[in-house]
Amino acid sequence: MEKPANSYIIEEFVKGIGLTKASQDYYGSESFIVDDMLVVIEDNPEEECIDCFAFAGEITNPSEKLLETLLEANFLFRQTGGATIGFNKNTRMVLLFYRIHAINLSSSKFFELMEYFINISHHWKLRIEEITTETTPKTPMPYDHSLRV
Repeated sequence: MEKPANSYIIEEFVKGIGLTKASQDYYGSESFIVDDMLVVIEDNPEEECIDCFAFAGEITNPSEKLLETLLEANFLFRQTGGATIGFNKNTRMVLLFYRIHAINLSSSKFFELMEYFINISHHWKLRIEEITTETTPKTPMPYDHSLRV
């Protein structure tokens, strides 16, 4: 059975960030830790895309300020770099989700998009920590495209 083309792009990315192998689950999702943050990459051949998830924090008692900040961030995706950010009340986790359309996707473009997604996710991880501990100053949005591994 031939591997889907996206799996090669995902494997190249995992090797490109210095991991010999990420943790792979039964469905072929790759997961790894970056800046103490779990990142999951999942091939979705039916939709011709790659779905990316980043777990930005666990919140036991979300404040109104935090939930309002998350909602505001999703408005027109202006503060999330095109990703969706949400809070799951059952798991108490804040998750960022980003869908990359894989038609004609090159490895270099995928690396660039993942780099940006991870940087945005890291920004939100820090921002959530600031809100929940009420520290200042605000973490600036990342504009560089350097990957922190």
